[in-house]
Amino acid sequence: MSEETTFLAALQANPADDTTRLVYADWLDEHAESAKAEYLRAVVLLTQHPGGSAGYTEAATRLYCVCGQTEYLWRTAAGGRFDVMLEGYDPGYKVHAIKIIREQTGCGLGEAKALSESVPTTLGSWLLFEQALQRLLAFHAPQWKDPNPFRASLRPTAWPEGGAGAVFDVVLTAIDLGGDNLPTSYGV
Repeated sequence: MSEETTFLAALQANPADDTTRLVYADWLDEHAESAKAEYLRAVVLLTQHPGGSAGYTEAATRLYCVCGQTEYLWRTAAGGRFDVMLEGYDPGYKVHAIKIIREQTGCGLGEAKALSESVPTTLGSWLLFEQALQRLLAFHAPQWKDPNPFRASLRPTAWPEGGAGAVFDVVLTAIDLGGDNLPTSYGV
């Protein structure tokens, strides 16, 4: 296994590991991959600033610019790091909220309605920056009057408490309860 493959595997196992991300960036600089290194550092920098601050805006701009200098497949392999949160919205815009949720997440009408009624809610986790930004901007379209009826944010995805170094898998298993060799129940 190459060193780069090892770094990518570590980021896949724990996408919130910014220490690995920074060490990998240094390694990339040593191997003449400065755009990739800049991308990784910009991801980390963005996670260090509160949304709406000057540092956050600068880091987001830097990250957005460097996205165009790196390959999408590599960014996907390096792992997503961001959530999009719908914090709330003006009650008169519930139908619009449901529509945007459906467009941005691909979920059905019932699920989008449930998400709209359970704000604050996450509308995507472990997304690449540009994916998260696209979802966020859907709530900041120019057609909305000032003030914007939606409160949405982009933030770093938090690693689950007690999950340091763990990889979470869901395994579906079939249980034959009917005797006719057809699975009649599924468990997780």
